[in-house]
Amino acid sequence: MNDEPSVPDKAPEVETNQPKAGLKLLPLVALLIFLAGIAHFSNQPAREQDLKPWLNQYPRLIKAVQGLPHIQLNYEGHIENNYKNPASFIQFCLRKTVHFTMYGTLGLLVLFNLRGLGLRDKRLYVGAALILLLVAGLDEWHQLTVPGRMGLYYDVIVDFLGFTIFALIARKRFSAS
Repeated sequence: MNDEPSVPDKAPEVETNQPKAGLKLLPLVALLIFLAGIAHFSNQPAREQDLKPWLNQYPRLIKAVQGLPHIQLNYEGHIENNYKNPASFIQFCLRKTVHFTMYGTLGLLVLFNLRGLGLRDKRLYVGAALILLLVAGLDEWHQLTVPGRMGLYYDVIVDFLGFTIFALIARKRFSAS
């Protein structure tokens, strides 16, 4: 007989594919930081976001935009014309591209977070779309209170299109892998 005290065997460690606790919070933290960034820029008065003086310092860019075929857009009563006011036209295009891209990215972050909560398929995309529309609508509504800013439903449409295109690309990309 062995006189040594018996030591209970340690249970073997089981490996899981679950991320560590800190990594589980990363998508939520990224989403909250992104929302804070949108709120920050949404709260800036129009004069702080005016790129026209800076754009006018680049005459070659202005001439290049004026050299395009004539483009005139009526956006909620504001006429953007690449011949008559090229700096304003460039700024308009940049702002809508930023809307599209920011809300497309926001939509992906929302999708990722909802997926982490267990939503799948149609419920995942409908849930993300509703959250995105709520955020975009609140953002535009808030801009009604900011000097020189306008809250426009057209921007909510641009935001939603950004989400839709990004979500379709992500869905196709991830379903293929």
